[in-house]
Amino acid sequence: MTPPTYTITSDTITIVVNGETHTVRKGSTNFKPLREAVAREDWATVPNLLTVTQSVEHWATGDFKMSGRQVTYKGEEVPKELVNRILSMAAKGDNPVSLTRFWERLQQNPSWRSVKQLYPFLRHEGIPIDEDGCILAYKSVRRDYRDHHSGEVDNNPGTTHKMARNKISDDPQGGLS
Repeated sequence: MTPPTYTITSDTITIVVNGETHTVRKGSTNFKPLREAVAREDWATVPNLLTVTQSVEHWATGDFKMSGRQVTYKGEEVPKELVNRILSMAAKGDNPVSLTRFWERLQQNPSWRSVKQLYPFLRHEGIPIDEDGCILAYKSVRRDYRDHHSGEVDNNPGTTHKMARNKISDDPQGGLS
């Protein structure tokens, strides 16, 4: 890409890309990453940072689509809370692929309740999502590595447990079915 014409002040970036003038104001989530891309003369990245929507459209491929400020997965709207996080990451120049991978994995869960409640729970509890879309969580156990609830389940490191999905309660209040 040919270096665009631009002006940077403390409050705005005005840049002409492909004959179109774009102004990004300080306070916009894409202001800082755009300013940094221009400073690095990273002209290939600049078009992806002109608007938040363009940032998202750049990575929204496959089953993910961007329309306006809405992200869909296989034609269904992705929850607004997750979309806001995706848009925020994209606007900062971060690749939100960890969130899209998380969403793809979550769609395989057979529990409607778990699908609807997991992301808000993770956000509220500050549980991170890694690059592969997996959550990084831990389980609280007693000093002897037994579960708190019954004291019968051994959770020593290396122990593997299996249980049919329909035997696991998805009640966030901790009710046992």
